[in-house]
Amino acid sequence: MEEEELDYEPEEEEVGVLKEQIEKEGCLLKEQRIKGSSNNKKRSRPCCICSGRFVNVRRHVLRAHVPWYTAPLLACWTCQLQFGQQGAFTIHCNDYHNSEQTHGYKEEFLVDWVELMNGLLIELCRQFAVSTLDKLVTFAREMSTLEQCDKATFHQTDLPFLLNFNRINHFHSSSAYTVFPPSNIHSLLHWKVLALLIKSSEDSENLLSYNCKLSLCKITSHPIHTVIDTHFHWDKFFLQARFSGLPSYIWEEQDNEKFQIRKLISNFVFPSRWTACLDGDLLREDKRILHTIGIHPKVAGNQVGRNFNELKRRIPGNFLAIGECGLDVSQGEKDIREQVKVLRVQLELARDYKLPVVIHCRGKNITARCLDIMSEILDRDHGVHWHCFSQDKTTYENIKRCFPNTKFGISPLLLMEDTYPQLRSQVCEMSLEDIILESDAPYLHPKNYEDSSPILIRSIIQKLSIMFNIPGRGNC
Repeated sequence: MEEEELDYEPEEEEVGVLKEQIEKEGCLLKEQRIKGSSNNKKRSRPCCICSGRFVNVRRHVLRAHVPWYTAPLLACWTCQLQFGQQGAFTIHCNDYHNSEQTHGYKEEFLVDWVELMNGLLIELCRQFAVSTLDKLVTFAREMSTLEQCDKATFHQTDLPFLLNFNRINHFHSSSAYTVFPPSNIHSLLHWKVLALLIKSSEDSENLLSYNCKLSLCKITSHPIHTVIDTHFHWDKFFLQARFSGLPSYIWEEQDNEKFQIRKLISNFVFPSRWTACLDGDLLREDKRILHTIGIHPKVAGNQVGRNFNELKRRIPGNFLAIGECGLDVSQGEKDIREQVKVLRVQLELARDYKLPVVIHCRGKNITARCLDIMSEILDRDHGVHWHCFSQDKTTYENIKRCFPNTKFGISPLLLMEDTYPQLRSQVCEMSLEDIILESDAPYLHPKNYEDSSPILIRSIIQKLSIMFNIPGRGNC
């Protein structure tokens, strides 16, 4: 198996055995959906954020609609995950860490918690175009949706945190910690108020993963730079044992610049996984994740004709693009006719629905054939994401000539210098504006890197910053 096939090698073996596994996963997901919400209108109450009904709304909102540090005593500070109740937090710590004592909240995290809350509130000020936290309080007081909080109160375990929030920030400390109507800055820290503010903001999805510390006593904060992983495979993570969601991907450079992966585009290209993954709550709860859908060329010869109707049925949903799709003859041309047929159908769907395409093209002398098929079906200005690009300058220029709106995914192949020694010089021949970042996680795992996850984007940025001589990015 050649190195360039590392990202999809397991799939040929998995195609034949996934049916039974996915059916089981689908049953589990249905059970999880029922367990999370309630159809008993007498015992349940509607969520203030989503359309679900829950016996305990607070637990649901903490878990699904606010950042991981909102209730610090119920957060895993190692995994940066928020839980709604002590029992679920304890189970998580026992399963993943063998103990909750070293992964739960500690007194030394107090300043971190205050600064995380400061960062979130300042970002809300920016979102609502108000200049100070006091004006944010006034803004919240005038929001009609906050009338839902008229009976809200702080829990007794919240009070020490509110006291320290005021003390560390040098705010006036009030003996009356009221929630509604908001009268103090600390009123905004109530879980329901915070959730409603986030929901009403212009960038609510990103705020759920907002993770910026800010000291109000020395307000010299740098903005967080948004990073997008344009290609990874959430479904592969989902199949891993004990998977409970992706962590926050944030890092800081030596010059105090902060970066965070705030959007990730998952490609769902194996039809046997669509039901279990796309119809489950776990994926919907992570607002960072956007989706593409298609049929991978490596499964094009495995009776995928019956999946075309399902593909057509799902496309009108919330998908950014069709793919990844294309041609792959890296292991021979035994099913090339089926690949061409499946590719043509997907390109026609992309044309009809006016969606970009994500192209997977591998193997000797196959790019020209792929471009010929694309040119027959797509307009020249159609949007194209050329996945995992590793070819030479001539191929790059030929693709741009055929489809000028093509963007080229630079993946962890750039970090595999022993296997792809020419890729660095080839990428330097490209225009920086044509490059997009992709981890292809978890399929690509360069040597000497801890794991194969979207955080590999950080190392790709570092490498590109040196190659293109971009100041201030070399340490990321």
